[in-house]
Amino acid sequence: MNSVTVTSPTELAAALDIDAIRSFATIVDERTRLECFENYQNRLKPNTLKNYLADLRDFGTYLVIGENIINETFNSADMTSYKSQGSKVAESLLSSPSAWDIVTFGLVAQYQKYMLSDGQSIATINRRISTIKAYAKVAHQASYIDDSQYLPIKALPGLHGNAARNADSERDVTRKSTKKSEWTRISEDTVNAMINNDGLTPRDIQDALMVAILAEHGLRESELVILTTDNIDFDESVMRIKRPKNEGTATENGTHTLTRNVKRLINLWVSHPQGAREGEPLFFQMSKSGFVQNRQTLSTRGVQRAIKRIGLAHNVDNLSPHDLRHHAACVMAKHHDVADLCAWFGWNTERMALYYIDLAAKRTRKDK
Repeated sequence: MNSVTVTSPTELAAALDIDAIRSFATIVDERTRLECFENYQNRLKPNTLKNYLADLRDFGTYLVIGENIINETFNSADMTSYKSQGSKVAESLLSSPSAWDIVTFGLVAQYQKYMLSDGQSIATINRRISTIKAYAKVAHQASYIDDSQYLPIKALPGLHGNAARNADSERDVTRKSTKKSEWTRISEDTVNAMINNDGLTPRDIQDALMVAILAEHGLRESELVILTTDNIDFDESVMRIKRPKNEGTATENGTHTLTRNVKRLINLWVSHPQGAREGEPLFFQMSKSGFVQNRQTLSTRGVQRAIKRIGLAHNVDNLSPHDLRHHAACVMAKHHDVADLCAWFGWNTERMALYYIDLAAKRTRKDK
């Protein structure tokens, strides 16, 4: 049997150039710290990175405004210039962890208050604070923000529930967001009237199909506009859905059994002379007279305008595609469990499913 020579730590240290190893470790450590942001951002989806940049531009503009207030050079007429400078600050914050050594808990907390006074929506405020927390975490890992600043930033509460409602009601400035603060509730009778109004023109049929898919299948408009006839399996009576918002997750793709209304309207649409042909989009841009225009795919903005128009025709103001998704969730939550709802709507967590189940239960008790 061969003998094994055990080398003591002292002997090993004597055999190695410890100073050289320390120098190597220092170089590797610094390189790893600098690569933190690049590695983090490589894992993000393009849309997420785009949203993060928009959030950091607003934060950057806030920092530029603060700088000018301190220097007594602030002028409200120079906001365009401040926003331009804020974009440069954002690019630095987005690309360099060392840029975050100026970010403190006090700055972030006051930025939250600034957004409230600026009239930004609660959802926007929460999202922007969440973005700052995400990047502060990476900067903290890279040792550019220390514990004394990062831990309070991490613990800074968002505005939710009663806190959100109180903050909204107490501020003097009206919210700036173009989105609705609350979704529009719509009755099943009204939805049925919209679905059964399939008229004579191509637009009438397309409108009815659009409402049926949104209100009965609960699709997002981004999912609706990429539907083609290839997504419909007429033999199996199913619709195969692609969810761009869920790209890279287990719920990126879904399969729905067609509702009776949707199946009827799809058959009506594909058999119409101007309807969707094999391999074509299900939804097209329409002329003012209600006919297919150049067979160009309907955009998400086009869907929003169409649903608003359809709502007004049925005495529902400011109806949006997402209102119909809410309607679908409320209806389904009465008879389905959390797992069913998550699979149907493409939710990656149970939070929204539990919200709608609780909402449905409250409305049932109220109606009794």
